[in-house]
Amino acid sequence: MMTRLLMTLAVTAPGGLLFAWLHMPLSWMLGPLTAAVLWQSLIAGADRPLVWPVACRNGGLLLLGYAMGLAFTADSAARSRPSCRPWRRPRCSPSASACSPGTGSPAGPASPRRAESSAACRAA
Repeated sequence: MMTRLLMTLAVTAPGGLLFAWLHMPLSWMLGPLTAAVLWQSLIAGADRPLVWPVACRNGGLLLLGYAMGLAFTADSAARSRPSCRPWRRPRCSPSASACSPGTGSPAGPASPRRAESSAACRAA
C-alpha cells in the first residue's frame, strides 16, 4: 500500500508542478488529475493502479470547498443579476430589453402569468 501511495505521489506531483509552472488555473488540482488520468489510460493501465486514501481525498475536498467559498461575499451575492435567480419574480425596467420573464416557473414556459409579465414589460 505504501509503495503504491508513493508511486501516486511520484506520478501526480510533476503534473501539479507543470501546471503551476505554466500558470494554469487550479494548477494543483488539475495538474495531478491530468497526470493520473494520463498514467492510468496511456502508461500503466490496470497493471499498476494509483491509490489515494479516502481520508486524504475528503480532507482535500474540504479545503477545496472552503477555498472556493471564500470567493463568495455578501457583495457578490447582492450584485448578482435577478435573471440568474429563478426563485425571484420578474421585474420590469424602463427599457423593454431589460425585462426578464424569469425561469423556473412551475407552470412551465406557457404560463399565463409569464405571458402577462412579458406583456407588462413590453408595455413599460
